[in-house]
Amino acid sequence: MKKLLLFLISMLLPAMMNIYAALAQVVWEPVHLPDSTKTYSIDFDSTGRCYIITEYGVYFSDDRINWQNTSLTKSTLGTLYINENNTIYAGGYELWRSFDGGITWDSIFYYPWSGISSIITLGDSVILLGGMRGIFRYSESTGEWTHLFDTYNVEIFYDFARNSEGTLFCGSIAFQTTFSPGGIRRSFDNGLTWEMSNLDYYFVSSLAINSNDELYAGARGQYYTGESGVFKSDDGGDTWYKVFNSRLISKLDINQYDEISIGCDDQGPPGGGIFYSSDNGFSWNEITNNLYTDNIRLLKYSPESYLFVTTRFDDSLFRSQTVVDIGNSVDNVSGIYAALFPNPATDILTISIDNNAELRVLKITSLASGKQIVKEIVYPGVKIIKEDVSSLTAGVYLLSIAGDNCKMYIGKFIKY
Repeated sequence: MKKLLLFLISMLLPAMMNIYAALAQVVWEPVHLPDSTKTYSIDFDSTGRCYIITEYGVYFSDDRINWQNTSLTKSTLGTLYINENNTIYAGGYELWRSFDGGITWDSIFYYPWSGISSIITLGDSVILLGGMRGIFRYSESTGEWTHLFDTYNVEIFYDFARNSEGTLFCGSIAFQTTFSPGGIRRSFDNGLTWEMSNLDYYFVSSLAINSNDELYAGARGQYYTGESGVFKSDDGGDTWYKVFNSRLISKLDINQYDEISIGCDDQGPPGGGIFYSSDNGFSWNEITNNLYTDNIRLLKYSPESYLFVTTRFDDSLFRSQTVVDIGNSVDNVSGIYAALFPNPATDILTISIDNNAELRVLKITSLASGKQIVKEIVYPGVKIIKEDVSSLTAGVYLLSIAGDNCKMYIGKFIKY
């Protein structure tokens, strides 16, 4: 049944992907930095503190308004990564590491080629770096760096991701296919060995994994066809289908509620922009709105789901004025009117119904799996329903209420 569902989705999505929902009202505001107008990378630690790389080094802010520089003031940095231990890694032609929030830094690796493009760690015991010349791996147990394979100067490794089973993925762009096709590689042994993952020859610029281990890959093109967009895999990279079409994807990110945002480059038709999906890529809203350009280079969710973006060429930093999420609004109403709160819900979801359908059937369906989780009869005259959602897995769900005479309510809620 799941394979049939995936087949139907893969057949329907290409026809739907250029039909975007109404423009969501996300307002963007510039982030003013003390010494710099350029932001090259951004990440957040577990406390919500924001760190950025500028042409003057690494800065941090607790309120995203007032910024302070750390002691690392190198001008050649371009990649920032903060792991679950709040260890900060900043990469350029060197890899720098800080265990104390940026007060002190150590240089732990020299990368002499084009600079470090991507970083991921397994705790602090294993470090993986991607760049122009392949992937490098550090093991604390040996204290040594290993050049895993050399792709010479024809491929850049742009992004890493890791699922809950420990499988590592790395996306790359290959400029020639003589030595490597580029696309996505994966590793089942903590980065010691790598194999291709069935998206060969695509220019993969960004990877992200949601709470259900669904892998998303943003592509800026394909070596032979030029095909770009967002691709999704439900089976760990064995098979892929497209969920967003025709744009050059610079960066994608997924927040704690499994909502996806993508930033697109406007260097190819039909242009760039910022797009958002709350249903695992089935439908999309454009949220570029008041930005002066649709040419996006970088995109990152804060822990609270504010969205930060940088624009290409000038590297200016912007943030959304409000949290980007599905909100509490009614998504689709036909005859039955209802409100869901709190949204996100942790234990009890309250459903307030303000009319009297004769018979109601309430269903809750997981957007991640497509499976119906809850089905129950709601009797006439009931206006307040207290639904226990404490046993549901964190994610996004559809709630539907069917009444008499084909009256229907469909809404979305987040289980936190």
